[in-house]
Amino acid sequence: MTPSLSRANDCAVLIFSSESQRVAADFPVATVSITLGGFVNRRHQHTIEYLLEENRMLRAKLGRRKLCFTVEERVMLPLHVR
Repeated sequence: MTPSLSRANDCAVLIFSSESQRVAADFPVATVSITLGGFVNRRHQHTIEYLLEENRMLRAKLGRRKLCFTVEERVMLPLHVR
């Protein structure tokens, strides 16, 4: 059961000669997917940190006063959360 490495359509394919099974190991696509996922995660984390800091600063300016929303704002708020 010695695997041999073969190139097919510019992606690495691992072939087990004894079982005649092909296991696709698409390394370039996996690498791009992981890189893109990390980039998106970093962007989302940066956005979350920015919004948290912005909320902290706005609440500090507001002081101890209660937030007052209009009826329209109360209706629109759940729509923006989704």
